[in-house]
Amino acid sequence: MSYRINTFLRISAIICASLYKLAVPAQAQSIFNPLENLGGSVVTAPSCTGAIASSYCGVVGANGHLLLNHIINFSFPGYVDLGGIVIGTPSCTQFGILNETTLQVLCGVIGTDGAVWTVRFDGLNSSGFFRVGGVGVSNPACTGLAGSTKAICAVIGTNNHLFASSTLDGVNWTAFDDLDLGGTLIFNPTCMDLGDMRGFCGAVTTDGELRLRSYEATVSGSVTWEDTYIISFPPITLQTLGNARLVSGGISIRNPTRITADPSCGLGVAAAVICGVRGSDNALYLSTFTGTFSPFHFEGGVLAGAPSCAWAVCAVRGTDSQLYVIQFLGNGTTVPFAQVPGTNLSGDPSCTLHPNEALTLLMLCGVRSTDSTLWVTIAHE
Repeated sequence: MSYRINTFLRISAIICASLYKLAVPAQAQSIFNPLENLGGSVVTAPSCTGAIASSYCGVVGANGHLLLNHIINFSFPGYVDLGGIVIGTPSCTQFGILNETTLQVLCGVIGTDGAVWTVRFDGLNSSGFFRVGGVGVSNPACTGLAGSTKAICAVIGTNNHLFASSTLDGVNWTAFDDLDLGGTLIFNPTCMDLGDMRGFCGAVTTDGELRLRSYEATVSGSVTWEDTYIISFPPITLQTLGNARLVSGGISIRNPTRITADPSCGLGVAAAVICGVRGSDNALYLSTFTGTFSPFHFEGGVLAGAPSCAWAVCAVRGTDSQLYVIQFLGNGTTVPFAQVPGTNLSGDPSCTLHPNEALTLLMLCGVRSTDSTLWVTIAHE
């Protein structure tokens, strides 16, 4: 990782800790309010994104259209039908701030032709769908670059490589670049924005590792792909007995644990980046980044799908189809999994930053219920 990115991450962690506060429960009780039913008839898990005091959750409706629910503070005005015929789950991201309370949103989807398509919405008007191109065998992963109308969308192609395209204005997209991560990629990719035109995109290999590449964008909109990181599980050390005595040092063998669902990377509080995955034992594992990524470490739980991690919170669907959240505090401690009551889940959650007008750090998580409606929960202060 370049010196500039490393320095930026240290500074951003200090700034975030000073600008935002995260409620710290005394016990393992949820920092989230009970889930609320936003209705609709949805066939996919949501993709939620937010900034300032406004968020969006994008879902695919029973008619195959992309639907957006605009969440303003704690009110839920309802759905906007953006049309299209969408295959798979959308990926929605903030895309430039219009004013103090409103953000634009950009969603990437796979169309019936297998290509990536994007659409923008400013709270009132839709841009209509724009064909970016490529042929994806995964859902796309899109991230806006904070404070700009720049964005990146990544997708796994038919050769099982990760490809990425970027835009300066949401209309003109670059040709897809092969990020050359190595290995054969599976599941759906992840992309995240660090701010200051930097971030990561990556995916899981058939070897059960998470591979990420960092990027840096310029004001003109060009994107440079930089370092590659491979995050794996730490090796296991076996101690053997020989001649009736313990052989010191032990023998190191490869850890049999593998990633078994989509990865999720997001900003942390003390650590600038956290990446959460489900292991082959169905537990949550976490890697943190403070200049380099740590090996995955065990966080527990029994997951029924992929986690969603953002701002030092990971939300998961348990094997009982309930929503659980685990919180990682800036002092190195962890608040254990706590259940968020409200509904039975069908599919994985999607969490995002949702500050209120006082800039208190709140989180919003959206889920699809077993009754095919969208539910959301917002953390309380």
